[in-house]
Amino acid sequence: MNARGERVAPPDPAVLDRHAMGICALIPELGFPTVRTALQELANTRKAAAQLGHHLQSAATLMDSPSSAVPAVLIRLAHRLQPFAPGRVVLPTCVGCGRAQPRLPGVTATGRLCHTCAIRTYKPACATCGKPTKLQDAGGAWRCRACRGRARRSAARAERGRPKGPCAKCGKIRWIMKWIEDDAGLCGSCNPYQPPKSTCIGCRRERPVHARTPDGPMCASCHKRPARPCGVCGKVGRLYRRERDGQPAVCAACHQKPKTVCELCGKLRECAANRERDGASICAACRAKKIECARCARTRSLGAYFPLGTVCDSCYTAIRRKITECPACGRRQPLIGKASDGTLICGPCAGREVDYACARCRKVALKGAGDNLCYQCAVADRIAALLRGYLGPDREQVAAALAAGRTGEAVWQYLQPGKPATRLLEQLVAAKLPFSHALLDGQPQNNTLHRLRAILMHGGVLPERADHLERLVPWLDEQLANQPTHIAHPVRTWMHWRVLRRARRRLATRPFTPAAAHFARSQALATLRFLTWIDNKNLSLAALTQAELERWLTAEGGPSAPYIRDFMAFAAQRGLAQELTVPERVAADPLTALEDDERWHHLRRALTEESLPIDLRALGALMLLYGIPFTRIRELRTDDLDQRDDGLHVALDRRDGHRLRLADPVADLLTRHLHHAHGEITPGRWLFPGALPGQPASEGLRARLSRHGFPNLARARAAALITLLQDVPPPVLCALLGISSTTAERWARHAQPDWAAYLHARSTTADPGKANPT
Repeated sequence: MNARGERVAPPDPAVLDRHAMGICALIPELGFPTVRTALQELANTRKAAAQLGHHLQSAATLMDSPSSAVPAVLIRLAHRLQPFAPGRVVLPTCVGCGRAQPRLPGVTATGRLCHTCAIRTYKPACATCGKPTKLQDAGGAWRCRACRGRARRSAARAERGRPKGPCAKCGKIRWIMKWIEDDAGLCGSCNPYQPPKSTCIGCRRERPVHARTPDGPMCASCHKRPARPCGVCGKVGRLYRRERDGQPAVCAACHQKPKTVCELCGKLRECAANRERDGASICAACRAKKIECARCARTRSLGAYFPLGTVCDSCYTAIRRKITECPACGRRQPLIGKASDGTLICGPCAGREVDYACARCRKVALKGAGDNLCYQCAVADRIAALLRGYLGPDREQVAAALAAGRTGEAVWQYLQPGKPATRLLEQLVAAKLPFSHALLDGQPQNNTLHRLRAILMHGGVLPERADHLERLVPWLDEQLANQPTHIAHPVRTWMHWRVLRRARRRLATRPFTPAAAHFARSQALATLRFLTWIDNKNLSLAALTQAELERWLTAEGGPSAPYIRDFMAFAAQRGLAQELTVPERVAADPLTALEDDERWHHLRRALTEESLPIDLRALGALMLLYGIPFTRIRELRTDDLDQRDDGLHVALDRRDGHRLRLADPVADLLTRHLHHAHGEITPGRWLFPGALPGQPASEGLRARLSRHGFPNLARARAAALITLLQDVPPPVLCALLGISSTTAERWARHAQPDWAAYLHARSTTADPGKANPT
């Protein structure tokens, strides 16, 4: 029967089989069972099947074109089949707004309209806001309900002497709610409504009046709903639900919800508070109790009732996320049960049949994204919806890069509606341009954009580039956007032709690190402050003298004053300024090294304390034992490791080919970290991968070391280098650790001070009348 109650004849199954085979011949990716099931549900009348047969010869056009000039059954069929073949099936769109919807009820000569566009087409437009309406005001003009109410409120305010005007406090054009002078008033935001206050007859306090009873005013705390008779028991009291829809008024005692038996306490409880999870009905009282988790032994809120026992929410997610092979049956399932010998087993082996397979791919995985789908399938649908209007030829490559950015669960959270990444993708797709670095550079530069760029570069959609270097160009444009021309032009010229050009020339021999980008930004900001100070003093760069420059260096420059040295040299070369002297930055003295006892204590923690994260243990061992800089450790790749007969070797300097043999405990720790981070060791991967795809670990890894009690890395490195240089000559240490000869000589002098200078000073400053002590 149809919606009107009329009997309709079902289609011939042979006809549906023929239609399904015709569609599968055009799009083999769909599969006959999928198409046949969709036709059984959608083409459930002879009329719909006949319409499908008339248009089957143009089915390929339907799947590849967004045209909606087709019957409604074909539109619903396209929406049903599109998730199974996203690259081949294109959803028909509304000819009015261009959106793809499963129901397009409006019919026009050029195609179909959605419900909203059909209303706009068939209804007149409001004379004020232009929205469709069917209401007319007293003058015969078409007005929507909102505009009519707005006009009535405006007239009422005008009658009360509250016209629109500028607010005396915020300056906005608003309705004047209170006049403070003859020609000045306050709007409703600046003069919010305050309910009248009076002495409450219940608590005798001066409070806002909530209700005025025959005995006097009452506040909200003292006023209660009046007592009325219950329509079930007849008792007079506070009602739970008023009389409505022919149902009597019910008090709280007579109101009952459906109940069921709780599987934990065995009592009848209200089913509205129950939660069916993994086959266990649990009431609200048991759900709120603190239980001892059978997995972590902590007292937490109940998360699920597994055959192995009650577990908390954290352990429920951890068990569901870990899919392993059951030792009893060999199937890959979450191990939610426990055998008699204490071995973890799957649900069917423990006596509970639970289907943890995805409804689409039938892969056993963590679900929770809706429609009984795993996160991978839900992510594929979400990405297909976001890229529906993308016109680039690399659409499948973009989808693969987004899906492979992180785990399926993380990508699902990353692309949730309303999230910054989702809004950015929608803006980029709306631009109707293929993804490129130039397109991303035109967007606001923030962490969301940087992560998306890293995902696209890691997926091969965008070519690799020195991202920290190229980010300086849009950042510089933002900094110079509001600067006058005589300040912005020299800074932009210097940055492009000196700083950025020099950095790009050095890319062949050294990478452009985040520290180098921070230094370039510090130079630019210090130069902007310097030129702004010159402009405020009514000076010019060409007429600047050494005395005026030193005044800024001492009074205004502060610690960042030496950062303008490169700009001043560039300005002198170009004839923009005189030859002026800016002092160089003074190198900081070496930090006080750790004491040997403290260093060995933290090294022992890194090698033996299993409660610490494995990546922090490996990083701390390399720092504390060999004094390798953090910036060098974070750039190590799996290609830098070489397993030989005598142990594991690491190449810290790729230019000379020397390799450092790691001590066996450190080598074992590093190998465990690699298997934990990558599973299978793949060539070219970072030893310490970062949060951004394809990027090494950031400075956050250094902060994590401090949070876990490790000492200052600079002091730890100083102690390691001093200890090594007492036994190893500086040239040998340079080749093994990949440090410069200048750094090695400086630390060697610090580790083994030369007493000749001290003796010479004593001999020259001694009293000539006394004997020379030497």
